[in-house]
Parts: sequence; structure tokens; C-alpha cells
Amino acid sequence: MLNRLDLRGAGGDLAARLPRPPAAGDGPRAAVQAIIADVRARGDAAVREYTARFDGVEVDSLVVGAAELDAAWRGLDPVLREGLEVAIESITGYHREQRRVDSRHAHDGIVVTEIARPVARAGLYVPGGRAQYPSTVLMTALPARVAGVPELALCVPPGPDGRVAAPVLAAQLHSAPSISPSGAAELSRFLQAAVNRGDIPGIVALVTDPGRELYLEASGLAREADKRAMTPDAIFRIASMTKPVTTVAVMMLVEQGRLGLDDPVSTYLPEIGSREVLARFDAADATYTTRPAARPISIRHL
Repeated sequence: MLNRLDLRGAGGDLAARLPRPPAAGDGPRAAVQAIIADVRARGDAAVREYTARFDGVEVDSLVVGAAELDAAWRGLDPVLREGLEVAIESITGYHREQRRVDSRHAHDGIVVTEIARPVARAGLYVPGGRAQYPSTVLMTALPARVAGVPELALCVPPGPDGRVAAPVLAAQLHSAPSISPSGAAELSRFLQAAVNRGDIPGIVALVTDPGRELYLEASGLAREADKRAMTPDAIFRIASMTKPVTTVAVMMLVEQGRLGLDDPVSTYLPEIGSREVLARFDAADATYTTRPAARPISIRHL
């Protein structure tokens, strides 16, 4: 027996009108529902208790920080890192080819429309414990990201030491990047501090991955003369694109683990090792003097 749904007038919001598909058999449904209800009621405390009960370990933090993700990627064996990069590119390319535009077919007064929309959130589960499955991270997170799912939550059981295996963390970093609420708050504080110190009058920060926005916020003033506040849609005139393009390229290399922000520039460009820095500048005649740098010039300084 087919259920008939009247979606006339529903507009683009179909999710609330479509029922969930029925599960095949009861299975452990009652036990799972009890666990979910307990987690909803008690939050992280319940999750920690179930982790100790089912995984046999106690964990302090339920969220893996950005620093640990980055360390996992940078610490990978180069061969494994290259393999993950190839897999990410291949899987992403395949699923991009699966995307299609909405279709409409009309015949004898009957119109059939096919609409593809990403879900609002997706929960991803990667088996863990005594095994490592970075491939499962890629095969679940990358299709969701290509589809445009705005929020992904990836869960992995901890190993016997209470930690997630480095290859799994590395795969997560480059397949389902995200910014946690605490991370976004920290970034906002950093930007506001730069404005408060007078380093810059105002700034707009945008963090994205392919297909979705992870962070967007404005701080400070767009124009100091009339104290107009900076807004996220502010338009900037950039006189030179060299620095923005170079910065993006450098950060891509940092993400790939090929260089570090605190590496001396002379490691990659030996001729810069003996460069001097500005010591004094006379605005009247544009003359200046230089001195040897007090410390090696790093990529971060650039």
C-alpha cells in the first residue's frame, strides 16, 4: 500500500513533509532509543559513561582539537599521506559527477519533478577501537561535502589508549573540515584583539571549504572617519594580488604538511638567508638604513 502525500504549496521546504523510511525489523531499537534518550537528557556525561562501558576507556574531551588533527596529518608517513591525497581527489571527483540539476517531465497533464537537496545535517560513523578505517572517513564525508551538507558530525570510537588513530584523524582533517563553536569563538577573539590593539582598523574573516562556508565574521570599522562598522559584505580594494595569492598557496602547502609556518625561509630560498631588515626610514627624502635581522626570517614573517 503506497502512502499518498500532497506536497502542493510546500515550496522548497520538503523535509518536514516527508516521513522517515521504516526500519527493517525491530532489532536493538529499544536499547538504542534508551541510549539516545539518556544522551539527550544528560549530554556529555552520558556519552562518557557509555564510552567507558562499551569501549573500556575513559576520555576527558569528546572533541578532537584542530591542533591534534594537524599534528596527525603532519606526522603521517609520506607514502600514506600521498595515498590519502590521491583518494580524496578521486572520490571527490567521482561524486561531483553524480550531481545533477532538477529535472521536470510533463505528459498528458501530469508533471513529474525530480529534486535533489542536501540534508541539513549528517552524522557519520567510522568504526574504531582496535582497527583503523580512514577510508570510511573519506567514503562518508566526501560525498556529503560534495552534496553540500552544511553540517557534518563524525564519530569514532576511541582505541585502547583513549585516542583516535592518527590516519583516521588525518583523513577527517582533509575530508570533513569544520570549525567548532569554541574554535569560532577563539578566532573571533583573536580578530577583535587585533582591532583593539590598533593593528588594523577593521577586518572580515571568511573560512570555507569547497562548497560551504565554515566561518564569516566582521570586526572593527570599515571607515574610521565616520566610525562606520565593518560588515561581512564589505567590499575591499586590493592594490596588489601577490600577497593574497601567495598566502593561499603557502597555507595549502602547510595543510599538506610540506612546510611549516615557522620554517626559515632560507630552507627553501637560500638567497634570502642573508637579507637585512629596515632599521630607519626618513619620510622627508625617502632614505633608509638597514641592519641584519635579529633572527632568521620565517614563512610566518612573510
